[in-house]
Amino acid sequence: MRDFWIAATGVLAADQLTKYVVRATITPGGFVPLFGSSVGLTSITNTGSAFGLLQGYNVVLAAISVIAAVALVVWHRPLAPWKGGEVLSGVLLGGVLGNFIDRIAFGVVTDFIQLGPWPAFNIADSALTLGIIAIVYESWRRERA
Repeated sequence: MRDFWIAATGVLAADQLTKYVVRATITPGGFVPLFGSSVGLTSITNTGSAFGLLQGYNVVLAAISVIAAVALVVWHRPLAPWKGGEVLSGVLLGGVLGNFIDRIAFGVVTDFIQLGPWPAFNIADSALTLGIIAIVYESWRRERA
């Protein structure tokens, strides 16, 4: 269970720290190019979910975050019962909590990573996406073995 909480805390800390730095240093709507003119850091806010879906449903998404966080704490072992699964479940919890804190504290989620034509995203979004992909892949791989 220790790995679960370490992963969750690490993702949450990285997410909140990077968002704090972005809010403090990049003007809203601003862009700092890193590679060419389409890859860099920006500072935008979002009241929706991934890819800008469900805009304006901040309260609903916050409630879903609470349900997801509780479910992850209660069922993290059955979700990914293999070695390393607790880390992946913790990564998911850190991502859920990172965006939840933004929704409660600011009423919006701060997104700042801009990769070409993709909608901007943040560390919490990355943790959720990569954590889900890893759990699905590992579950699929184990079923095939």
